[in-house]
Amino acid sequence: MKRNQAPENSCRFLLEELERLNDIVDHFLSLAQNRYIERKPCSLSALLCELQPILASECADKQITLTYQLAEASDLLQLNTKEIRQLVLNLARNSMDAMNAQGELSLATEQTELGITLTIRDTGCGIPPELLPRIFDPFFTTKKNTTGLGLPVCQNIVAAHDGKITVVSEVGRGTSCTIFFPFSAVPQA
Repeated sequence: MKRNQAPENSCRFLLEELERLNDIVDHFLSLAQNRYIERKPCSLSALLCELQPILASECADKQITLTYQLAEASDLLQLNTKEIRQLVLNLARNSMDAMNAQGELSLATEQTELGITLTIRDTGCGIPPELLPRIFDPFFTTKKNTTGLGLPVCQNIVAAHDGKITVVSEVGRGTSCTIFFPFSAVPQA
C-alpha cells in the first residue's frame, strides 16, 4: 500500500484483499474431502435464469455476447443452490477471461433420460492440449494473481452432486465445459 494513497483508496484496497483472502479460505474448505452438502429439489433452468442479470452485466462490460438456450422440459434436480451458483459463475467468468471483446458465451441445458447436461461454451483463446489434463489440478493456473483453485473447486462441486464434468477445447476456437447432473442423484449422508 502506498503512503500517498487517499484513505478511501487504502480502505478499498484492504477490503478487496480481505475478500480475496476469504475466497481463498472458502476454496480450501470446498476442497475438503467427505464433506456433506445439503441438497433440495431445484430447477436448474430457474437457477440459471437468476444468474442471467449478473452474467449479462459482466459480459456487457467486456463486449461479450451472452446467449441462453435452456431445455423446456422439467429439470428438477437435487442441488445445493449456493454451490451450483458458484460453479456456474466460476466457469462463466473463466470463459469471459479467455475472450477478447466481441466473443460469445453460451449456456445451454439439455435433458436426457438419465439427467440434465449444462454446457458452458466460449469463443475464447482455448486451452493448449498439453495443459488440458492439468486444469483440475489444485494450484495449477495460467493466469496472474489467481490461486489455481477455481476449477478444482468446480470439479469437487460436481462430484458432490454425483455429476461429471468434461472439458473440450481447441486453441483459437474456444472451450466447452459440459456438466452432467443425474436424475438418480440422492443427497449424500
